Amino acid sequence: PLPVHPSVARSNGGPWWSDPSSPPRARVHSWTAEAAPAPDGTRTYAASVRRKGHPHLRAAVSFRPGSYPAVPPVWSLRNEDGSTGGGVGTGGGGIDSLAADAGPLAPPLVDASLRSIEARVNTDHAGLVDGDDEGSFDWILLHQLGAVVSCWDAAVSSEEGGGGTWT
Repeated sequence: PLPVHPSVARSNGGPWWSDPSSPPRARVHSWTAEAAPAPDGTRTYAASVRRKGHPHLRAAVSFRPGSYPAVPPVWSLRNEDGSTGGGVGTGGGGIDSLAADAGPLAPPLVDASLRSIEARVNTDHAGLVDGDDEGSFDWILLHQLGAVVSCWDAAVSSEEGGGGTWT
């Protein structure tokens, strides 16, 4: 599992995305810079999250280091089959996400599980930090990544009939 800021680990029985009795089977396989920073300083990184026997998840995150953590990072998720959470940066809902020759067997353009995970990590910032410990705010990127991994792992478990919960 990914590290958690000590004050977040202690508050309310631990972080909402982590269940010590059932550690995720998914792991971060790689973390890379996508490209040079944008003109406004925005950096984008991509994590490849893998779980044995399953297609991998690509989790892209964008943030401006000069504004972090006051302006939290924004995550965009994409399954290996091309389906997305439909969020910022994925092309979800845009004309570029429509494949003219996709055919009737194409994967769905938007995956409901990914959409829910994106929404949670991109909006539930209070659940990712300890409001009484300003130092925990510097950990929001790592906590978001931990939440993405755990929630995706639970969604995959749920699809397998394993009963994982993540919402």
